[in-house]
Amino acid sequence: MASIKYSIKSGIIAFFILSAAPVFSETGTSRHFNLGGGWALSGMRDEGLSPLYYSGSHIYAGTGVRSFSDTRLLVADMDFITGIISPAINPELTDSHMRNANMQINVAYLRPAGKVFNDYLSLFLGGSIGSEFAYYRHNQFINNAITVYSINTVNLDSQVSYSFSGKQREYLIALRAYLPVVSFLIRPDFAYIMPSGFLDHSTGNLKSLINSMEISSLNRYFSLNSNLYFEYALSNSNALRVQYKWQFSNHRDQNRLTSATHGIMLQTMFNF
Repeated sequence: MASIKYSIKSGIIAFFILSAAPVFSETGTSRHFNLGGGWALSGMRDEGLSPLYYSGSHIYAGTGVRSFSDTRLLVADMDFITGIISPAINPELTDSHMRNANMQINVAYLRPAGKVFNDYLSLFLGGSIGSEFAYYRHNQFINNAITVYSINTVNLDSQVSYSFSGKQREYLIALRAYLPVVSFLIRPDFAYIMPSGFLDHSTGNLKSLINSMEISSLNRYFSLNSNLYFEYALSNSNALRVQYKWQFSNHRDQNRLTSATHGIMLQTMFNF
């Protein structure tokens, strides 16, 4: 548990350090700090806890930094959701539910890969690193009520953007998607019905933590993350953004974990 908390603190510090990198002056560069909130529908099935799929409404908040020039696109984002999830099948027949919280950090570097349609449509390709930290607590379990995990990834990243103007305003529609190719997972087994690792107390806590670590590729951990943006430029060089997020992930483990999230958020983008 202490190592997970340390990873979360380290991830937050790294996020702000990397977010500060694009601040240095560069000709032709636009930089924005974005902040906002909204609503998300998120669900998960952790077969170590239950064969049922749990889902529910969540509060959705996000912040980040974007730096754009003719030669590169830098993005650093941090999203957080929290809510109550219940069994998706006949939730009215049970009092079972879980408190769910999830934080994601992503830092991306992309390069222009071409333009079409009179330079209105642009393609960017590159890579990113990401971290996900999750916590959920079941209301009816005692010894295995709390579950935490951490997933850190190296991703292939891309973005397609379409910019246009109308009524003396600038608009941008962008679709960004990234796919993990290498993942480092920490999923302690102390909350699971058929455990390994953490319940092997004879090995000690340190060895138990090490036993719960895993380096995986697409054959063991698959995830697809996408964000659709619509941005409306304001007269003071700031902007308003509506963002739709869709994410799916699947970890093929003895305690298989599947999760999915749909979220919509309104953000203000401050130029600096």
